[in-house]
Parts: sequence; C-alpha cells; structure tokens
Amino acid sequence: YMDYVAAGSEGDERLQRHLELLRQLKAAGDAARVTTKLADLDSEFHNDGAYFVQKGRFLAHELGRHELALEAFQRAAALNYSLLATLFDQGVALDKLGDKRKALSAYNKAARFLMTEMGLDALGSPTQALLTALGQGDRSELVRIAANLIGRIADRSVWPEIGFILEKADTPWRRRHCATALGMLSASEAVSLLVRCLKDSASEVRGSAATALGRIGSAVAVPA
Repeated sequence: YMDYVAAGSEGDERLQRHLELLRQLKAAGDAARVTTKLADLDSEFHNDGAYFVQKGRFLAHELGRHELALEAFQRAAALNYSLLATLFDQGVALDKLGDKRKALSAYNKAARFLMTEMGLDALGSPTQALLTALGQGDRSELVRIAANLIGRIADRSVWPEIGFILEKADTPWRRRHCATALGMLSASEAVSLLVRCLKDSASEVRGSAATALGRIGSAVAVPA
C-alpha cells in the first residue's frame, strides 16, 4: 500500500541503457561503480526530470535508499517534471523514512496540485476533489494516485462514496483503485462489497479486493 508510482515517461532509450547498466552493476555487487555511474549521470542529465524520477525509483527499489530517492524526486519536482507523481513519490519516500508529518504535508501538496490540474479548486475540499478524480479521472495512473491519496489523507467516513464509484465503474482499473482506497481506509463497513469484488471478472480487481480485505482484517480475505 505504500509504493512509488511511475511518473511521466521513462525517458529516452539512451537513459534506459544507462539504467540497465546500473542494474547490472548492482546485481554484480559493484557498489563503487554504481556510485560513480550515478554521479556521471547526474552531470549528463542535470536538467532532465525524467532522469531524476528514474534515478529515484532505482535508488528506492534496487538499493532501498529512500533518503536519496527523496532527493531525486525533489530535484524532478524542481524541474517541474510530472509534478503530481513526483509530489506523491516524495510523500512515499518520507513515509518509508518514518517522517509521517512531512509525508502528510507532501500528500496534501499533491492533492492540492491535483485539484488545480483538474480545475476542481471550486470544490474547496481536497477530499472532494480526490473523490471526483477517483470517479471521473480518465487515466489509470491519475486515479491510482487519487485513490492512494484518499487512503492517506481522507476520513473513513467517505467510504460510501468510494463504494458507489466502485459499483458503477465500468473499467477494471477504476474498480481496482477503489478497492485499494477502501482497504487503506480500513473501511470495515465495506467488507460485504469487497467480498463481492472477489468474484469480479477482472483478476486485478479480485486481487485488490483480497488485499483490501486483508488490510481491514477480515477473515474472508482469500487469494483471488
């Protein structure tokens, strides 16, 4: 429930070749060359937001260096690259580092940015804007971020609205993200709805429902 998102594009093929080399060096246990290679890439791609996002994900996923990943995401944000995702990823890094106060601040910044991006400032409430994005967003990644932000900054009392969106959604990815939000909110009131989702035609929805039930602590959480 606490993972980074793919922000924007993965960069050009040249950058991907560099990242693949970094993975090979890491697999070979050559930490010194990984450090040197990253320093070289910092100079070569110093104005490339896509690079700093991918660097952050490499540092987090491959090396478990969330403090350095945070710096990379902050650099990407300073370059105005894919701001919604990079703000969210800063929150995830801070969460993993145990700084809940700063993580919450980053999540709220991401929520306010999403409000502006979608023209929802008139709603006033970040939670209402996130619910609107959950139900009306036309991109899976945006809806995923909205669902995760709801799970981190919203009150559990919004669960009926999420449940309504889930039941009406005709796309599996929207149902999946709704189930995730319900699990993150520990919405025990939604157990029966999530149990029905275990019979969804889409495996991704069944999996998210089972995970949500496990997070809620229901005995009916079973492998999808």
